[in-house]
Amino acid sequence: MVKQTTTSSTQAERLFQLQERYVGVAIVAQVLEKIPGTMMIHIAGYIDSMNINFFQRYTSRVVEAGFTRLALDLRDVSFVSSTGIGSLVGLLRNVRALGGSLVLVGMQPRVLEVVLLLGFASFFELAKTTEEAVALMKASADQTVFPKNDMCPICGKRVRLTRSGRFRCPQCKVVLTVDRAAVIRL
Repeated sequence: MVKQTTTSSTQAERLFQLQERYVGVAIVAQVLEKIPGTMMIHIAGYIDSMNINFFQRYTSRVVEAGFTRLALDLRDVSFVSSTGIGSLVGLLRNVRALGGSLVLVGMQPRVLEVVLLLGFASFFELAKTTEEAVALMKASADQTVFPKNDMCPICGKRVRLTRSGRFRCPQCKVVLTVDRAAVIRL
């Protein structure tokens, strides 16, 4: 269970504004004042088993400080291993459990290929630019549609939607995809 705390903007800036480096990766975070609980994290280098513990500790500190709407700027990331993708999925789970969101920004073709090959593209919100990412995070901050009761489009069973993502209908076992606006798709 991840504990959510609140942090003042200046305190957060002291914690995260400075650039941090570890083997093969550099991270710079910026608090986005206009949207509460939002942070842009610029990553340069690569994310793999050599630096995954550093990356996980850093992002855990960010979430524990109360930032649950995150944009990871990956324009300068040249490689992400399957271990790195697993870490991103773990981060996504943590922020979603707290009602937040995670946007991956500007992935290079090689990194996007890994995400696609592993089948994780549908899990993440993807943005080409930082402006697009900020717009997505602002929309998620303004939008509180969950929880919502709806019906399975196949069998008509009432289902309770608690977040966006993929779920199985308890009755007919079909996989349902629920978007951020709580619309069910097959």
